[in-house]
Amino acid sequence: MLDLAIKDSIAHADEHSDAFDVEHAIAHAAHLLPCQGPIEVFVHHNTLHAFEHLPFDEAVAAGLKIHGANPYLPESQYRARLDEGRILVKDVETVLLDDLGDDADYLVASLGTRYALRLAILQFPLRTGDPAELHWIIAETNALRKFRGEVPTAVRRRTIESVKQWMTSRETKPSVSPRTDLSKDTLSDVVSAILPQFNPKPCETWNDRTWEAFSLQFLWEVCKRGALSAETVEWNFKHQSDRNNSAQTESKAIEPNGNGKASTDRNLRFGTFAKQMNGSASDQAVYRDMQEAVNSLLIQFCSTLLDQGFAGWELPERDKGLFHSFQHIYRQPFCSPTPWLAELCRETSRLHELHLSPLKSIQESFELMGIAPSERDAVIEQMLLALPGWAGMIWQMETNAEWAVHPARSGSLTEYLAVRLIVERVAANVFARDLQSVRAITNATGVANRSGTGHSETTIRLQHAFSAFQLAQVRGWNPRDLHFLTPMQWATLIHEIDAFSSLERRRIYHQAYEKKYRDETLNALIAKSRQDKKVRTTDTVADTNQNSQRALFQLVCCIDDREESFRRHMEEVEPRCETFGVAGFYGIAMYYRGVTDAHFRPLCPVSVKPQHYVTEEPTYSVARLSERQAETRRRIGRATHQAHLGSRTVVGGLLTGLFGSLAAFPLVARILFPRTAARVRNVLGRIVRPSATQLRIERLADTPGEQNGHLGYSLDEMANIVESGLRCIGLAKTEQISQLVLICGHGSGSVNNPHESAYNCGACSGGRGGPNARAFSQMANDPRVRERLAVKGLSISEDVHFVGGYHNTCDDSLTWFDLDVMPIRLRSLFEQAQAVVDEARARSARERCRRFASAPLGITSADALAHVEGRAEDLSQARPEYNHATCALCFVGRREWSRSLFLDRRAFLTSYDPTQDGADSPILERLLQAVIPVCAGISLEYYFSTVDNEAYGCGNKLPHNLTSLLGVMTGASSDLRPGLAAQMVEIHEPMRILFVVDSTQEAMQRIIKNNPAIARLVNGEWVQLAVFNPESARTEIYQHGQFLAYEAGSMNLPIVQSSDEWTRGQREHLGFASIRAEGNRV
Repeated sequence: MLDLAIKDSIAHADEHSDAFDVEHAIAHAAHLLPCQGPIEVFVHHNTLHAFEHLPFDEAVAAGLKIHGANPYLPESQYRARLDEGRILVKDVETVLLDDLGDDADYLVASLGTRYALRLAILQFPLRTGDPAELHWIIAETNALRKFRGEVPTAVRRRTIESVKQWMTSRETKPSVSPRTDLSKDTLSDVVSAILPQFNPKPCETWNDRTWEAFSLQFLWEVCKRGALSAETVEWNFKHQSDRNNSAQTESKAIEPNGNGKASTDRNLRFGTFAKQMNGSASDQAVYRDMQEAVNSLLIQFCSTLLDQGFAGWELPERDKGLFHSFQHIYRQPFCSPTPWLAELCRETSRLHELHLSPLKSIQESFELMGIAPSERDAVIEQMLLALPGWAGMIWQMETNAEWAVHPARSGSLTEYLAVRLIVERVAANVFARDLQSVRAITNATGVANRSGTGHSETTIRLQHAFSAFQLAQVRGWNPRDLHFLTPMQWATLIHEIDAFSSLERRRIYHQAYEKKYRDETLNALIAKSRQDKKVRTTDTVADTNQNSQRALFQLVCCIDDREESFRRHMEEVEPRCETFGVAGFYGIAMYYRGVTDAHFRPLCPVSVKPQHYVTEEPTYSVARLSERQAETRRRIGRATHQAHLGSRTVVGGLLTGLFGSLAAFPLVARILFPRTAARVRNVLGRIVRPSATQLRIERLADTPGEQNGHLGYSLDEMANIVESGLRCIGLAKTEQISQLVLICGHGSGSVNNPHESAYNCGACSGGRGGPNARAFSQMANDPRVRERLAVKGLSISEDVHFVGGYHNTCDDSLTWFDLDVMPIRLRSLFEQAQAVVDEARARSARERCRRFASAPLGITSADALAHVEGRAEDLSQARPEYNHATCALCFVGRREWSRSLFLDRRAFLTSYDPTQDGADSPILERLLQAVIPVCAGISLEYYFSTVDNEAYGCGNKLPHNLTSLLGVMTGASSDLRPGLAAQMVEIHEPMRILFVVDSTQEAMQRIIKNNPAIARLVNGEWVQLAVFNPESARTEIYQHGQFLAYEAGSMNLPIVQSSDEWTRGQREHLGFASIRAEGNRV
């Protein structure tokens, strides 16, 4: 009979296979999955990329609904910032007025406007809690004896005085015993209910404390009766009850200590099994056991399927795909040690015999689970979001990892869904029997299963009354006036309080939080512009002479916010140098393989598919030695791998137990003496590394490829890359280019850090940008390239030389490439520049150390450099550096208007000269096409990983385990954890990044209109945007689809002699300051 039912379901599935497009539904649901690829190419991105078509506030609300994740910081943290002055009341007022619009003046129950009511709630937050907590607050605290501490003294006195005046002047004394007929209550009856609790002497003899307590008891009794009267408004009470239940659900979903997982509709996912569940504790336990069993099995299988070389054994028949491999493994009898796995064995054997395709299997599962076609989209979404990390990685390995050692086959996500459906329906059938057994035991022992049935009407009334009671205190509402409100007015008041939910309050707080920093930024830029104007006016001759000369040398860095302090210190140490910022891949999109690398990896933005391949090779003079070194590396690698695998055997385990303690010596050394251990390791590493290398960058064949002769670029392609790079940063004129130009890529080197690529260059797909800088310099130094540039109108003098380098932002070291080809005449200048670089990186290290609790505030530059070098090599260090933490700004324009402005390592700095751009701003448009999405992606990932680190981030680093060389799990088995670790965001202030562009509103409007990706981010308010004219200091902010003139506030910009003067003794975030050291000209 069962076989017949299954055959009928297959036939039925065939009938409806065309009615529902499974592949389309999967592709749609895949957009909800994390788009983080393998951890070795970690690329920052908008965590809620799937909702980027929505306005920001709607998108985060959708994220709350689907992922159960916090959209903003907890309300308590915003209140703390309000107390600290990091949020200003005036900004809260402005944001609230703008948000309410015409509804701001709506009168609420004759007690004040909606604006005034909500502002009071924001300034004086209402305490809420579960029934037990509220009863405890009322009974055991001073809530009914003393006014809230935030209540202004004048308001408190006015309320007490009005009660006192009424009590002492009333003509009719209240009866001693309270009335029970609420419908006939008078104000005297309310007083009678509370008088027995107070001094029996005449009220004229009461002291101030008694009057305060009586006034609050009076107010509380009125609020309780008012909340009760609101229930007589039937339609409104029902509305409020529904709203309250919804609000309670919301608050649970966004509880900071929650698991951060989206709620699932079991009726959809488990059909008949779910319908048997009644919500009791035993049913919930069975359901959790089932989910744990299903997820545990799929985690083990997916980690082995996607393994990139970490596992000891390869998954059988992996090359035939996920669906086939799963059936091959789980239809084996030895894979069935438990009843439900035995059932799974029988089911996979049946499927194998039927030769069902994944799509047919999905259709069959839908039919067997009783899932109607109208429900299948939702079920597919829920199935994929059950383990979003693993499902997302399958999707990324299938669609965006063609360079990986073991990419996933096309269709892998569809096969994963088919497998998940099979496993879940088998588990549902087996655990349904367990459910019946549990119920039988429960009934036999007489133990009642109870589950929460939501909040009773009495509880809701208590919450409403207590909220109104608190609000009445801060607003100064008289108990007499409240008593005479009609039931409809009470219902209206309660509705208004409920409507301004925690989610809405946090949204207003957050916008005010961002507004304060935005205004401070724009005020600082305007103030500095005016300061610069005064400097130019008082010293015109000196400026003219300086501008007519070439800079001593020039440094080009990535736009990365960590380079901000390095560039600033360079300019402080040597005012005659110039610095520039450009995307760190330098326009060179390539697959790169270093001399010690086994495989190519992309070094370009993740949105770009490279067509060119570049390799690093030993120079010809050391080619023979390099071959021997390469063979030595291979032997060491094979021996290490075999030792790793051998340690898992019985003999290997025994040897490890006997001699493993010897490994403790280098381990301890790398923790206690990290710098010394690093030096020893580097010395030993030289044995297997070539002493001199070069890039294979010129292509001989017509087409690019990874074979010899096809590697590299043609001369015309090189010329286009160099021209584009120089024009973008404003170095398109011969007289502007210094004799020595340092091109510096960046990355980050640390140990025991699975997320190391997240610290590297985002423009290089999480790789290190040194090869790109080296390649750009080699191209720019080629005389044949310069000839082609001259034809294009960009001439580079023969005395100009480019030097490529690599900046390690973790230990602040710099490495320079190809110094042997530098002209002898420039060596002295290079050594001078090197001395400036050394001093600047030491100062930058000292500035960084103020953020590290392990570094004393008075640390010297030399000790600071040693400290950051030690952090990079310390195996126990969970915070080698703070990466992009605190990023909040991106400046696009000439360096003059941000030079000497202290930005606290919070700004991406992109060089752009509007005077060298065309009428339609083509250079600016090309820049912003990369800069806005990339910087927004970094900022938004930090935002979401900060507001909810468990749901959007990957939690604490300490229990992480690297799995499959793809990502990290928490503990031995969990979903893959995308996002950023808690240690990476602990000092971050989550706010949407502010772009300040040196341009006009007309140019920006045109760019927004022509670029959908930019338009989504800007119009959807995922980012903030302003245009700035440094000459006139005119500033305009983009709001609600248009640019509005910004009215500057305080112009008080502190002036200091150096960055060290401003940061000395400080650990927290610092404001803006103008650095005016002697000789530091604009």
